[in-house]
Amino acid sequence: MQVVVFGQLLRWQASPTTLTLAWLLATMPGFLGSLIGERLCRTHPLLQLLICCELLGLLALWRWRFCPRWRTDDTAGLA
Repeated sequence: MQVVVFGQLLRWQASPTTLTLAWLLATMPGFLGSLIGERLCRTHPLLQLLICCELLGLLALWRWRFCPRWRTDDTAGLA
């Protein structure tokens, strides 16, 4: 999706400031997530952390599958 957004910004001849801001906003969540993950790996047992993350992922999949009110309109028909 980022490629599409940046491609459109380049077609619109966006300023370098706009491109830089878009890049920062696109990469910031991953950067913050890696910092949090590094800290968690240092302070918690890795096996317990892995099991907890897998259970959170399973919970997210379960909510998406069985609770349609949390879905957006474009994914409601996929289940």
